[in-house]
Amino acid sequence: MFQILLYSIQDSIVPKPKAVQDSWQFLHVTPLEFSCEDSKGAKTCPEHVAKNFAYFQKLMFQRDAPYTKEEYASKNINETISSVKLILQDVSNNVDIQEVNESYSISFTSEVVINAASPMASARAFASLTQYVTLSNVNESDRKMYIMGKTTIQDAPHYKWRQYQADACAHFMTLDDIKRIIDANSLQKLNVLLLTLTCAHSFPLAFQQKPQNRLVFGSWTPYHYYDKADMLELQQYAQMRGVVIVPEVRMPSHAFSWRHADPKLVADCPALAAQNPNNVPLNPLYERTMDYVKGAISETIEGFFPSSLNIRPYIHLGGHAVNFECMKQDRAISNVILNSPGLTYEKIWRDFHQNILTYVEQLKSSPIVIFDEGALLNDNVFNKNTTLVHFTISTQKQKANHNQIKQIHSSGLDLGLMHPNGGHHYFWQDTWMDLQRQDIQQGSENNLTIGGGCFQTSNNCYAQSCEQHAFDRALGAGENLWTGTVSAWGDSTRMQQLGCRMDHAGIGTGPLEIGQPCLGQVRD
Repeated sequence: MFQILLYSIQDSIVPKPKAVQDSWQFLHVTPLEFSCEDSKGAKTCPEHVAKNFAYFQKLMFQRDAPYTKEEYASKNINETISSVKLILQDVSNNVDIQEVNESYSISFTSEVVINAASPMASARAFASLTQYVTLSNVNESDRKMYIMGKTTIQDAPHYKWRQYQADACAHFMTLDDIKRIIDANSLQKLNVLLLTLTCAHSFPLAFQQKPQNRLVFGSWTPYHYYDKADMLELQQYAQMRGVVIVPEVRMPSHAFSWRHADPKLVADCPALAAQNPNNVPLNPLYERTMDYVKGAISETIEGFFPSSLNIRPYIHLGGHAVNFECMKQDRAISNVILNSPGLTYEKIWRDFHQNILTYVEQLKSSPIVIFDEGALLNDNVFNKNTTLVHFTISTQKQKANHNQIKQIHSSGLDLGLMHPNGGHHYFWQDTWMDLQRQDIQQGSENNLTIGGGCFQTSNNCYAQSCEQHAFDRALGAGENLWTGTVSAWGDSTRMQQLGCRMDHAGIGTGPLEIGQPCLGQVRD
């Protein structure tokens, strides 16, 4: 007979599954043998799916490795689970974030059976299954005895686009730093890592072709950059975890670092640059600027989205905070404006954005361009089929609605702030509940919001300290994005349990409240 389960799986999984059928029974868990097949029974699953399961299986067992079936039998325990079978409805790796099916189910026969719509959906299932496993309630001091609730779930996300935005520019991140954030995304069922790569302070991308290969001179040092091999390695790692890296190359503002490739690439306004380098935009009238821009866009897309990965390219190109005052202080630019009837600073930037869009739309890989909401100013006209708008302060939603442009929302989800949305909770560790209650849909038409997520600059944090700023606080927003439910109050115990698993995975996390030690924290 199955033993009675003393807790509900529904109350332990983050984010909450869509539908749960709890049997209130459990099985003892042995090392799990993994198998994978397609819907017709053929053993044709992608290799990286099995590797991903191996990663998540390690996170199931937060103390020692579990007993084998024979070792359980020696303790008169015969009801065990020892295998997981994954059935993939679509074994291809073709991924477009706006189209991919991430639905899955977990059920039980003589083994755990996962039915997943896609390889990305399998990563969502593994993240849930990891949270099924805990120490036996019968003998919590036993480091090798684990149980798994015999519970069936049906699950799928509410929003297609669920992101965490990290900043690898203000402070350089190693590949391992970025991979830990990818792991954190996957554990929270976030499917996009929006990675800010360039800014006013640094341009850490090493390109191969001229003239854009000179832009790496803007990196912090000659040794701190990402080359084409790094881009591929990161995207392959993300693909294994069911995540897509979307690179952000900021332009036309936040471009002061471009001057190291060619001083004429940026507007000349020394006084404003001294106040804040973010004030300095690209010089749109310099004859070589567009060559650099096109080259940077092209090689970034090729680096992160090679055809071998079958991932629809998305690239974030900034577009906000263009400082016209800086251009007015540049004599070369201001003289052209003065001597060109009908030419204005607004028209210069409108033409700049239109030239970018025309170029990107001609690329064979059919990329989608993401702009900040500031790019909606100056009467820019965007193709609603190839452009998304990313909102962080929500000042231009009506314009985006009017033009029927799909939207990503991060308003009120700035993890760099003590109180991101002026919420009800004062203490740092409680503000995750304000993130959970943030309605990203507010002010937008339902059919235009494809999702959103938290964002964080690394101005005031570094490496794992950024992770501790972000996690567990981002869990509240992640649950909102997965379930589509805005909640005023959350379950901190459930959130903290996932935080413990993230800590076990080597991800820097911060506490939510006073609580028991994580299961992996044992007294030797």
